[in-house]
Amino acid sequence: MPNNRLNYDTAWNADPRDAWVTITLIVVSTALSVQRFQGVDYDHLITDWRTMPAASWTLFTSALLHGSWMHLIFNLYWTFKFGTLVEAMFGMGPFVLLLLLLGAGSSAAQWALSGPGIGLSGIGYGLFGLMWALDRWHPDCRGVLDRRVAEMFGAWFLLCIIATWYEIMPVANTAHGAGFLLGALAGWSLAAQEGRRLARAGGLAGLVALIGIGLLPAVRGVVNRSDAYAYQLFNQGVEALQLEDFDQAAELYRGVLSRMPEMAEAWNNISIAYDGLGMTAEAAESYERSLELEAEREK
Repeated sequence: MPNNRLNYDTAWNADPRDAWVTITLIVVSTALSVQRFQGVDYDHLITDWRTMPAASWTLFTSALLHGSWMHLIFNLYWTFKFGTLVEAMFGMGPFVLLLLLLGAGSSAAQWALSGPGIGLSGIGYGLFGLMWALDRWHPDCRGVLDRRVAEMFGAWFLLCIIATWYEIMPVANTAHGAGFLLGALAGWSLAAQEGRRLARAGGLAGLVALIGIGLLPAVRGVVNRSDAYAYQLFNQGVEALQLEDFDQAAELYRGVLSRMPEMAEAWNNISIAYDGLGMTAEAAESYERSLELEAEREK
């Protein structure tokens, strides 16, 4: 039996208005998101190729922004639902650290394996994962998670993957999955007996380290095979062309074409880079390929 008791009964009956961290998170996220809906430019708060790695704090601030009212309302509801309870169980200090872990960790995984992502859903899935693990393994927390809620989150996760796959709606599915795993490992660690707690925490530390390694540019270039990464390389290539750094531009567009060989714009731009390098034959061949792809697209 773990001796790190979590007073679930007291937390369940706690006044949600005392959950200052949760309330602050909701207020800040709502204010920033609504301003973004109204046209305020908050791109400097989002993790992307322009902000990383210098502004690594965007790994958390990305979570505060949302893309639509539905996105915002859904995430606010579950952040409040889970956050008020977890904050009451753990206290303000540990809860702040947990939010930083879930927010930054899920955003980092999304960036490493996919592309930019925004919203509190990584935190929401992280809190869900924590409660799922506590409900399953911690004797003081039996019943903390309603089975219907668990089923709904599982179904929603699958629906989001399908919606992204069929290009119905873009969803940061990597952030959802990473958030859940981080939260579940945290809960699993807390549920351990004192002698085993450190060993289980090693699993959580290992996942955090793995995500961190994935952020390294050299590693990310290998493991990230998404279209989002290809578009990032494309935009970086545009900047390189503007600076007349033709070597860099050619390298970047070769990376784009290795992922998206049918992208006419990339063939056109690499032809410009080759021309700048004096590689006239390659430039002409690339330009012809871009024209062929444009013609096929217009049919």
